[in-house]
Amino acid sequence: MSKQAPRWNSLKEMKTVDAAWSCTLPTPGEPEIMLPIDAGQIVSGPDTATRFPVNDGRELHGLRGAVLQGRDVHDGCPVSPGLLGAARRTKAFFLFFITLFLVAGMGGVSAAEAATPLPPAPQRPEPAAGPTKVGYIIGISDITRIESIAQTFKANCAVFLRWHDPRLKHAGPGTKRYALEDIWNPGLMVLNEASEQAHSLPDIVSVTPEGDVVYRQWLTGDFTQRLDLRAFPFDEALFRIHFIAPGYTPSELVFEPDVYAAAAGFSDGFGMAAGLTVQDWRLLRTGAGPAPYTIAPGREIAGVAAEFTAARNSRHFVIKVILPLILIVMMSWAVFWIEPTDGGSQFGIAVTAMLTLFAYRSAVDSDVPKLPYLTCLDSFILMSSLLVFFSFCEVLASTKLAGIGRLDGARRLDNWSRWIFPLVFTLTSLVIFLR
Repeated sequence: MSKQAPRWNSLKEMKTVDAAWSCTLPTPGEPEIMLPIDAGQIVSGPDTATRFPVNDGRELHGLRGAVLQGRDVHDGCPVSPGLLGAARRTKAFFLFFITLFLVAGMGGVSAAEAATPLPPAPQRPEPAAGPTKVGYIIGISDITRIESIAQTFKANCAVFLRWHDPRLKHAGPGTKRYALEDIWNPGLMVLNEASEQAHSLPDIVSVTPEGDVVYRQWLTGDFTQRLDLRAFPFDEALFRIHFIAPGYTPSELVFEPDVYAAAAGFSDGFGMAAGLTVQDWRLLRTGAGPAPYTIAPGREIAGVAAEFTAARNSRHFVIKVILPLILIVMMSWAVFWIEPTDGGSQFGIAVTAMLTLFAYRSAVDSDVPKLPYLTCLDSFILMSSLLVFFSFCEVLASTKLAGIGRLDGARRLDNWSRWIFPLVFTLTSLVIFLR
């Protein structure tokens, strides 16, 4: 059966036509069957859809079951609303059942995977005989960067570990190699890593016929280090690479310099190359030793730390910041030698000195992080700014005195300032940098 459909000028107009030809859009998500049919016709038969043409170049595609003349039409034949509603509920239930089946199936797979136990972790060697001793040799071949603002440093670090495991004894000859994860190992990790460390060597161990296990690794990466910058730029800092063995207390695992460390030139199990890439710090001293990590009161994790102390090369800041600041402050004192009646020259010098100090303040801020305290350089710049400001105030006072006819008083004020300002500047600078 078929019936001629009207032609509407737009989709909007279609919604306002006679109710006899009104049509509802299909529910979003319902499948559409796009079989070609004659324009404007409702074609009966299975697996057909209804297309209503409009004059603006589009077609309205309606599902079987569109509302037509107040009745539901399915395959071109009117059916009762109750029957069509039951069919739609059956379809919705079927989709819900399929979704539930898929979710339950995925959950079942996850549960099966979760139910599969992991193989037990290897036990440390001879736990009844006391703590397991792990010998170490740690060497830093280079420090490529120290960032004061980020409070990190980048280093290349070689790690050598040795421990004895009688369970791995073999007849030889030579050594046997195992994947690190296949045997017991301290599970060493870097506590203060700032980013993932690059491992240059594979995670394998060599085992001698006597059961001595040797592990070697080369690490490259960034490490965090909290810096105390109160003495900046004349500060020193202790830098540390802290290794820990999660799951083991100091009473279960003991780190000590390897028996061959002294022969290799590392008396305390730690060494550092003489020439470093970093130029703005100089090496003072090095050291290494056991360093348990306290995670809670009475709870510690076994660990070892390699440390070095370095001092900042302050020559850059002395030459490019401190000396120019001293010259700027001294320039501001020139107002004390200018006649009080020449107020224009005095004000020009004082204002120029203040603006220059502000520019230097901005330059120094790029070299240090935002801190809750003042560094030495901060205090020096602040003191210099105050003295330049007080010079400006002295210019105001002397100019005012000269303007009211008290020229002698203005000159006496300038004479006192010629001695007071340099003295205060010198004493304050000594206190700041020698404290």
